Amino acid sequence: ISPEFYTTLFTMHATVMIFFVIIPILAGAFGNFLIPLMIGADDMAFPTLNMLSYWFMWPAFICIGLSFLWPPYGAGGGWTSYPPLSAVQEAAPGSGLPQTLWLLGVTFVGVSSMMGSVNYMTTIIQMRAPGMTMFRLPMTIWGMFITATLQAFALPVLTAAGFMQLMDRVFGTGFFLTDGAA
Repeated sequence: ISPEFYTTLFTMHATVMIFFVIIPILAGAFGNFLIPLMIGADDMAFPTLNMLSYWFMWPAFICIGLSFLWPPYGAGGGWTSYPPLSAVQEAAPGSGLPQTLWLLGVTFVGVSSMMGSVNYMTTIIQMRAPGMTMFRLPMTIWGMFITATLQAFALPVLTAAGFMQLMDRVFGTGFFLTDGAA
């Protein structure tokens, strides 16, 4: 087994666990079910934004899934995707099409999660049942609120960086690359 296999295995394991289990299932699915139920709301604050958040996750699943179809069968830039290792296609084994598809998928996850976090925070702040103050919220809702707040601060930066890295790889822009590196 080649060393590239282990890098790819580590990258894809971390990607699947963070971007496809923790964010969409633990924060997304449970949040959409539990938040209105536990705060006494009829629905989420922005149902259309909720739907868009859901549908932006599917292209991410597809892009990550497609990255397994080209050698070395998954992204090879590490799950943190630090440039220039992941910005230059010739920098590391596995930095070709699978890395580009991985970046595209992670960008879709970021957009989806940003929409979800805005919806969660707005629902928790604005749609609580009469008499339910913030200090009377269940701990589960506090956990969802804090997670949504952290996502609202972290994901715009990470998504923008992923998008810029994608532009460096595809169009040769100079966000992360020095002159002549592309």
